[in-house]
Amino acid sequence: MVNFTPGPWEVVTSIRGDNEHLIAWVDGKNQGEYRQIICNTYIEDHEDNANINLIAAAPEMYKALTEKVCGKLCFECEDEENEEDFCEIARVLAKAEGKEVD
Repeated sequence: MVNFTPGPWEVVTSIRGDNEHLIAWVDGKNQGEYRQIICNTYIEDHEDNANINLIAAAPEMYKALTEKVCGKLCFECEDEENEEDFCEIARVLAKAEGKEVD
């Protein structure tokens, strides 16, 4: 079980300005107000913008991958054609869970 803050996470412009943006857990039940700040960053260029969007998508990507890979760990995979893909996904998920990977 992974204990990170649940999604969705969204990019929110900071009230401080100066290109500061937050990644926040947004609670749809509270009229879109954020409940917890995940991290903050300064966006200086297009690469920074791409990075913050990637980070904000992390919980949804993790969920999608775990749902698709569930029960298909690389050592149990019977589909030889896709075995390497499942192994790579399993390694990435383990990394997200804080486990050591090769």
